[in-house]
Parts: sequence; structure tokens; C-alpha cells
Amino acid sequence: MPNVEWSRSRLRRPDDYLTLRDFRNMFAVLEDVAGFTESQYFDQLREALARHLGWTDSVVVDIPAEMAPFPAYPVASDHVYSNRPTAFVDEYVDRWRLRNPFKTAAAASAVRINGAVTLAELRPHSADAEWAFVDEYLNRHHIGDVLYGRIDAGSEGSALVCRYAADSSELDDRERVLMKLLSRHLSPWLHGRFGGVRGMNGEALTNRERQVVQLVATGLSNRHIANELRIGLDTVKKHVALAMKKTGAENRTQLALIHLDRGRSRDEEA
Repeated sequence: MPNVEWSRSRLRRPDDYLTLRDFRNMFAVLEDVAGFTESQYFDQLREALARHLGWTDSVVVDIPAEMAPFPAYPVASDHVYSNRPTAFVDEYVDRWRLRNPFKTAAAASAVRINGAVTLAELRPHSADAEWAFVDEYLNRHHIGDVLYGRIDAGSEGSALVCRYAADSSELDDRERVLMKLLSRHLSPWLHGRFGGVRGMNGEALTNRERQVVQLVATGLSNRHIANELRIGLDTVKKHVALAMKKTGAENRTQLALIHLDRGRSRDEEA
């Protein structure tokens, strides 16, 4: 099967597909992430997706960089988290983990460009041997389609998220947008889990940057932070920008999430 370069999705802005409730539920997932316990990160992520988004039938796979592209047998089962029975996971690990449409170049291209992809979208780009995964495994377990996303932690590794559906009608544009946004916002968190608590480029935050980030996490605007710390508005903006660069955060929400998560980690170590 030749490499396929995926075309960009027709999806428009997120608020064309998501309601206010959808955004609240997505942020509820992010808030839960900040309080996860040390030993059950990924299973708790799966439970948060079920609780807030209704993704009750799903699987999450954590893949540290040294285990890419997928954890090897026999430890692979320790990295797969699902609501489904152990036999379902064991069969996937034993027979299908490297032989399915989501391991193709088309899937990698689709996720890189559009943030998510479904089995139905991959069918034209899959070989018969790859599609046996659907006919002989998924369909037998009453799974008609799958929404697939990837949380990228850069050089530290990644995590796969699969949302199972009885048929393709359940996986609409809203679901795709949610998967894309969650994958983007959870990326710095995952990097922190795999790579430790320093910034993505190894730089620690200065005392003033930490003060600013703490206030960002409380929901204060830059102007209110400037008033609180008695510094200039432009200075606050500079500190926020530097903190985002050091932590790998793409926006204020991610920056706040990283701060809350690291604060929890320090409390556990104390």
C-alpha cells in the first residue's frame, strides 16, 4: 500500500460544531487531568472521557518513546486501558496491534493534518490484510467504526485514543473536533508525564514567571495580573510568552493545566 498524503479537513472553526456545554465538558476533562494520581494516569483519562464526553466505549494506549511504535509483547497489555474485558485487550495485543488500518501511512497523515480519523475514512486506503482487523475483530465485538486520535508528546512519546461506535453515524463532525482539541490541549500534560516537570526545552521558570503562571491558573487576565504584581502589562505578556515557550503550552489553558498538574506532583512528593 503506497504512502497517502491526506488532504486537509473541510471542518471550520470549533464553535461551528461545539455547543457551550461541549466546551464546558472538554474543560472538565482538562481539570480532571490536573488531579490524576501518579499510577493511573491513562485509565483515569479514559474514565474522564467517558464521564464528561460520553465516550463510554474506548481505549487509551500510552507509548513512551522507547516503546514506539507500540509496546512490545508481553508488556503491551500493561499499556492498554479499556472498559472492555481483558480477553478483548489480549486479542488485540496478541494478534492485531501492528496489523490494522490505524498503523498505515494514511492514518498517520490524517491525524497529523486533521487531528483525528475514522475507520470509514481509512477504508479506501487500506489493504485487505489490514481490513481483516475490522471484519474478524471489531465487527465480532459489535464495533462498527472507530474515531482515532493521537496525543503527541514529541520526543518523549505519545498516547493513542480510540472511541468505539456501533456505526459511523455516531462519529460526526462534533466528535472529530472534540478529539482534535483534546489531543492538542493534552499534549503538554503528556510530555510532562513522560519527560518530567521541566519545560519542553529543559529550561526552568524564573520566580517571576512562576508567579505569573500561578495567577494565570486562577483565571486572572493579564491586566489583573499586572495590578496584582504591580508590574507593567507588557511585562506580564512577556512572562506569559516565555512561560508558554518553556513549557510547550500553546495557550493560557494549557499553561494553567501544566501549573496545576506540577503543583499536585510536588504535593505528592512532599
